[in-house]
Amino acid sequence: MKKIYLFIFLFFIGIGICIYGIYGVYEKENLEEYKQYFASDFSFYYPKNWDVLESNNSIIFANSNKTYVSLNMQVVASRENGGIYNSIDDVSFDIERKLNESTESYKKISEKSTKLDGREAVELECEFDYGINFSQIQVITKNENFYILTYTSLKENYGENLEHYIKARNSFKFNQ
Repeated sequence: MKKIYLFIFLFFIGIGICIYGIYGVYEKENLEEYKQYFASDFSFYYPKNWDVLESNNSIIFANSNKTYVSLNMQVVASRENGGIYNSIDDVSFDIERKLNESTESYKKISEKSTKLDGREAVELECEFDYGINFSQIQVITKNENFYILTYTSLKENYGENLEHYIKARNSFKFNQ
């Protein structure tokens, strides 16, 4: 009986080592396609062959090989820091309001509560027509200010680069 338990124990250890080895190799290979962006208060990974355009409160990561594919990281002041928003819901509502007013055929696909670097967040996915049909997904969280990570793409190319948004979202970290 002890031999069976020992065999089962060693079997599961072997499976664990194999899974860890496969996952570790995948992560290493996958990271070779990405570069880490560092700001004073956060960091995350983005595709290393994308262009980076910085302004005062926004950083755009644009796919130079595809038109209208981008990641955008925007920092918006909270009320306690001189801004107009009190909550993540305020930011989400205002984004929806502005898209609804300035685009044709705005359509919310989904809205869900999630986490970004362990903090409460809202993820909003939508489609709209701005002369061209776009799909967009945003995740909004709050540290001292509000952080909005947005992935925008032509509707027909949306799935092709969605993995880059997922990588950026999952690797997002606040600098402590």
